[in-house]
Amino acid sequence: MKHEYRRRKRTKLAAQKEAQYGKELVDFATLSLNVTKHHIIKTARGKGGGTYAHKNVALAYAKYLSPELHMQVNDVYLRAASGDVALAEQIFDKAKIGVFRHSYKGRNVTQSRL
Repeated sequence: MKHEYRRRKRTKLAAQKEAQYGKELVDFATLSLNVTKHHIIKTARGKGGGTYAHKNVALAYAKYLSPELHMQVNDVYLRAASGDVALAEQIFDKAKIGVFRHSYKGRNVTQSRL
């Protein structure tokens, strides 16, 4: 029983830290883009509703959900930051065919040209 309490307390603390990080990310995005919070995250109720986020916030959430995507994004960023000229050619080749593939939890997800 004592161990169960500790585990729940650790889980609650982790959730609080994640929520705080999300709030800080949105706050930083509003300051750096000079927009209101409503331009960063929008929610709509009812049919066709959902939650819509700025691309940086959406990407941060996607990286949180998928370790594979997280590593791919980090790899591309590090290659770009180091001036890897082959990276631009690889992106161009993928853009020519108009399809980017990503695997999420064992499912292939195909996204049309952005």
